[in-house]
Amino acid sequence: MRFNKKKIVKVALCAAIVGALGYSFVAKALETKLIPFQGRLTDANGQVIPDGALVVQFKLYDAPVGGQAVWNGEVQKLSVNGGLVNTVLGTKSSLKKVDFSESTYLEITIDANNDGKIGPEDPPLLPRQSIIPAVFAAQAAEAKNAENAEKLGGYDWSVVFSDGDPQNGKIAGSKLANQSVNTTQIANGSITTEKLEKSLAEALDRLVPPGTIVSFGGGTVPAGWLQCDGSVVSSKKYPRLYAAIGTSWGAGYTRTYTTNEEEDSITVEDIKGDGDFNLPDLRGVFLRGVNGARSDSFIDIDNESRTNLVSGGTLGNAVGSYQTDAIQNHQHRVCWGQPGGPGIWGVGGIEHFYGSNPNPNPANGSYVDHVAQDILNARVAGETRPVNAYVNYIIKY
Repeated sequence: MRFNKKKIVKVALCAAIVGALGYSFVAKALETKLIPFQGRLTDANGQVIPDGALVVQFKLYDAPVGGQAVWNGEVQKLSVNGGLVNTVLGTKSSLKKVDFSESTYLEITIDANNDGKIGPEDPPLLPRQSIIPAVFAAQAAEAKNAENAEKLGGYDWSVVFSDGDPQNGKIAGSKLANQSVNTTQIANGSITTEKLEKSLAEALDRLVPPGTIVSFGGGTVPAGWLQCDGSVVSSKKYPRLYAAIGTSWGAGYTRTYTTNEEEDSITVEDIKGDGDFNLPDLRGVFLRGVNGARSDSFIDIDNESRTNLVSGGTLGNAVGSYQTDAIQNHQHRVCWGQPGGPGIWGVGGIEHFYGSNPNPNPANGSYVDHVAQDILNARVAGETRPVNAYVNYIIKY
């Protein structure tokens, strides 16, 4: 390489730059890249130039001639000592974005007119120095087995590691073979109780989300659940449950009852509690699916008249509303006359009792509609109910 400075001078590059550039490729994932550089300056006769200061510019291109600069480089003021110059490239301008796996060429420009700067009158030394051979040499040097030297470079590591970074990235689960990770490969202490609890909690929330109501056969409510007893609770203490059910079952009120024996009456009053929402109160009641838009023979015909249990709770055709017990309006068809006498004999031999005879002289065996007042041998109670068993209804929070 030659340049004009009254007399011809040439720069000889030592092998240090070649090896260093190769190392930069192998350590490509590192945050910082530095290239040690050493050059020897001689005149046209091969004699080293005198000691002193020398301004030099370094750049990297993607072609030996022309092409695009892949590193805009840096200008350094070097000291010539016995014809040798030493420096480290990348200390002023980062080499991080340079891909040394591609063909790369180093261009050197020396301050030819000795004005202390690099300008148009200072032509770059030609030819540019190719660093391609150094890449393969460095790969082979880094590989413990020479035949594996080509196996790490030139591949898209993002299919294995997140961000394509084998040093800091995580291996994709799809790249792990079944049963390839066992207990001997898991470092002691790497899986903590806290991590397991968090993971299990997240998994449980997907399987049993907050607000889920189940029947529980035990007397003690398990951890993570509350009894559906209408208690007033705080959204700050149970934020996930509040997000799920809100005030559908009440806005934090407690229902109180006052009995007036003289007037034979009961006064109901809802008093605001310390919390801001109620748990469902499912003690002694059965559960029923919300009617929604259903309109066939299974419709809850009284869905719009459903009420709330405490203030702030849901009314009508919605989750959280309540409904008292009732018997559907109906009539019984009965017969009186022979046999059995008026007012006694009923359909199919079942005996009915009723009040005044609406038709005292019907034809023998005729039928009339009449509201039934009693049925012999029937089980009677203070409510209408099927055979049942007690459980605790509990809700996930």
